[in-house]
Amino acid sequence: KILGDLGIDSQSKILDKTLDKAKSVLRWCEKSSVKIVTLEDDNYPEPLKDIKTSPGVLYYVGNLPDFNNDLCIGVVGTREMTKFGEQSAFEIGYGLTKGGAIVISGCALGIDCTAQKGALVADGATVAILGSGIDVLYPYQNKDTFVKILEKGAIITEYPPHTPPHGYNFPVRNRLISGISKGLVVVEGDRNSGAMITAERATEQ
Repeated sequence: KILGDLGIDSQSKILDKTLDKAKSVLRWCEKSSVKIVTLEDDNYPEPLKDIKTSPGVLYYVGNLPDFNNDLCIGVVGTREMTKFGEQSAFEIGYGLTKGGAIVISGCALGIDCTAQKGALVADGATVAILGSGIDVLYPYQNKDTFVKILEKGAIITEYPPHTPPHGYNFPVRNRLISGISKGLVVVEGDRNSGAMITAERATEQ
């Protein structure tokens, strides 16, 4: 009855959908040891359920922290950091970790990666949230850091495998860094930078 009230074009757009792509992604994840968590799962991060446009699916590798009980702090900033910013980001990442917090960031060049390196030197867990597929580690220059993160922490993304690191993915990704964190530190960033967008998301959340 409902479909009958729609035009032929609208009916075709609804009826031509299949689960083939979803099944292909599942098979790839199983083969690649990539884990999937959905809104219905117990280990889905509760803080993300409270933000607008909660991701229905998260792909991850590594070990997820207890997002409901652990103190997660986001640390973000510019890719073009100053020497002072570099030192500050490292010390903040190190100090937060030594104090029992988990550093959340995007492992981008500059402040993000430097803060996470501080967390790793402090021998703690840290979480990187990607703006690409789980198999597209970006930026590639940070490959060694990504590998070290997996020893105790996790790499997470809402994007399906093989998704390229399109520029427009990162402002979308940033809402997850702020949303999953109980606090956010901006070390350095221009007024219109991605770091400040993340700060705005944190304020809204």
